[in-house]
Amino acid sequence: MAFVFAFTSPAWAQTINGNVVGTVTDEQGAAVPGATVTVTNVATGAERTATTNEDGLYRVAGLPVGSYSVKIEKTGFAGVIANVGVSVGQDSKADVQLKAGGVAENVTVVATGTLLDTTQSQVAKSVEQTRILELPGRNSLNGLALLNPGVLPNQNGRPGSGFAVNGNRTRSNNFTIDGANNNDQSLSIPRQNLPPEAIGEFQIITNTPSAEFGRNAGSYVNQITKSGTNDFHGIGHYAWDGNGVDSLTTTQQRNFNALRAAPANASLTDKQILR
Repeated sequence: MAFVFAFTSPAWAQTINGNVVGTVTDEQGAAVPGATVTVTNVATGAERTATTNEDGLYRVAGLPVGSYSVKIEKTGFAGVIANVGVSVGQDSKADVQLKAGGVAENVTVVATGTLLDTTQSQVAKSVEQTRILELPGRNSLNGLALLNPGVLPNQNGRPGSGFAVNGNRTRSNNFTIDGANNNDQSLSIPRQNLPPEAIGEFQIITNTPSAEFGRNAGSYVNQITKSGTNDFHGIGHYAWDGNGVDSLTTTQQRNFNALRAAPANASLTDKQILR
């Protein structure tokens, strides 16, 4: 009797979270091992903790997109709080320097992004929710993608999505929502479009993506949906339909000319006809 054993390796989902990494040093630049690192989501209050290793390095992985405070504590040093933003699939760096002092002291610093990402080779661009809402006319999926170098609009009604990346076909883009497949397999376009208010972050990878983002040669587009917070919030809309001082479109002008020339409208004013 023969027995066959099948072993399968776990399949890792495409990344929808980010990481906070950094180095903790003292005033002389020496590494501070054993420091406690507490990362807190500003919107929800959720906390994650880590400890620096012998080289003073720490890494807190799998954090949802958002704003975080990073508190570093070590006996004999003043505590440090750094503010940092976390983007999808990227390492947000928060290096801090501890100074000798009492445990009751606190120093607040703001961690800023670097111009050159030394942790990965892929070319990625993220647009956070505030900018998405402040870009009227450009806050659709195609509009946000076209903000990036190497992305061109679809020409001559070619099949596929509304843009092409780095000379690839318009059907060479991979679309996901929260890391889940969002591709229309027959048309090679996004299966579902999200309203701007539902998007927490928009990310497009246009070159040398990591293995987890593979599948298409053009680009990888991931939309991260908003999650709940500790505060009530909503959104209001106001639509301006114009008035009598707006200029007419070509079609509207032709219709107006035809109505104005009709004998039955001879007694009507231009304003009455426009209504």
